Amino acid sequence: METGAHETLVKEPQKVKLTPRLKDYGREMATQGLKPSRIRNGMARRFGLTESELPTLRQVQWFVSSYSKKNLHRNDDYDESLSQIDQLAYGPTVSDTNPFSFGWKRDGRGKPDVGNGSDEKQFLVGLTTKRLLLNASTECGSRPGVVRFPHGCHLQVEPSRVSCHCVWDL
Repeated sequence: METGAHETLVKEPQKVKLTPRLKDYGREMATQGLKPSRIRNGMARRFGLTESELPTLRQVQWFVSSYSKKNLHRNDDYDESLSQIDQLAYGPTVSDTNPFSFGWKRDGRGKPDVGNGSDEKQFLVGLTTKRLLLNASTECGSRPGVVRFPHGCHLQVEPSRVSCHCVWDL
């Protein structure tokens, strides 16, 4: 019987890296808003990878988070901001002095499409009160309920909605 220390050279199992193909797929799916676990499962189906060939969920989470923050300008505050904008949405129950939010474009559900902050989809939202709009419209004196601002912006106050039309001189 032998006693003592025995050493064996064993190569550490290497972690699977995200290949350029997997990164492209991850970018495409992150842009569509998919969660990292769904992206990872999609990688397995699309590229026919086994569990051992797939990158870990942590690697995919890191990649998607990094890409979303840098390129899509999404961060932890984005969802919270959207929630606050929804809570302040204009409606008939809004009092004269409570602020409400409005947007220049609307999505399929009729909510303000505020964008994501990128150059292509800038983050735009307006905040005001009924009182401010009504005061400005009476001072304007043109037509009731219409406010004219420099740069060709027109706000129309109606009982159920506020609409804004802007013309910008470039």
